Amino acid sequence: MAKKSPSMGDLSGLSVALLARLAETPAPVQEMSLPPGVKQDSQGYYREKEILSSDGGTRIKRRPVALTWEEAKARHMDYYNPQHGWILEGYKRESDRTPQEIMADSSIASPDPSLVGKD
Repeated sequence: MAKKSPSMGDLSGLSVALLARLAETPAPVQEMSLPPGVKQDSQGYYREKEILSSDGGTRIKRRPVALTWEEAKARHMDYYNPQHGWILEGYKRESDRTPQEIMADSSIASPDPSLVGKD
């Protein structure tokens, strides 16, 4: 009978000493580059955005930031996409596209098929 190597889920074949050493070894810390202007505190990631207040002045608004788009969509948080910039609340762009970006888009508008041929 061939000896099976332990799978990731089955650690019964490993020695107690090896398991103890694995528990003591800290997981490698991955250096993550945060999006521009993002800070971290005990509650998570955030960015400070200057907005216009009702009295005509400006104030700083603290906006929560997600590091993945899936989390941003689920929790309605801001997300930074390197190509498109800031995505607010997981679904809308912070800035509109310029006319040059729109004209460079290769998509073609097509008419609604239910309306074609009706006069």
